[in-house]
Amino acid sequence: AESYFSFDVNGVHFVSFDSHWLVGWNMTRTQAEKDAVRNWLIADLDANTAKVTVVFDHHPAYTAGDHHGASEETAMRSTWFPLFAAHGVDLLLSGHDHGYQRNTPQSGLTSYVTGGGGAGLYPISPLSYTAASMSEHHYLQVNVTGCTINTVAVRSSGSQFDPWSYTAPTCTTADPNPSGQLFADGFEN
Repeated sequence: AESYFSFDVNGVHFVSFDSHWLVGWNMTRTQAEKDAVRNWLIADLDANTAKVTVVFDHHPAYTAGDHHGASEETAMRSTWFPLFAAHGVDLLLSGHDHGYQRNTPQSGLTSYVTGGGGAGLYPISPLSYTAASMSEHHYLQVNVTGCTINTVAVRSSGSQFDPWSYTAPTCTTADPNPSGQLFADGFEN
């Protein structure tokens, strides 16, 4: 029933951000409701800067897929992405476009479009911010050890592609070695 919530696993703070109600097809929130979400999000992110912070939502702020230039991408990029970047988010995971895309950091924040979990695939036309892309069924495996995030995309055949590693700059987790596979999904499955 909750559209916006957060939880912690070891030294990682996860935030669920229901973009459908703010920028997507079901955009029915009043300005007061949007302001309440914004205030909650800022307070939540600011209270968790010492942890690796991962936000997951549906709509990407940067995509090279079919939804590039669509109103929901424009709204995410202009309204919500800057807020994520300014308040310590380390990784943004989105779906919406059916394929794989890792973007170069924008305002210090790396984002993924990981929508290849099983639905029909969309073509991807890499843009200046596209670090890696593939129109292929996959899931994204995210591992965190201490303050370091490691990701790898896994094809349906099991072969891996686009390994990436990042150390969260503001992370000072109390447990120096929290580890484990914390997330593996393709969002659009």
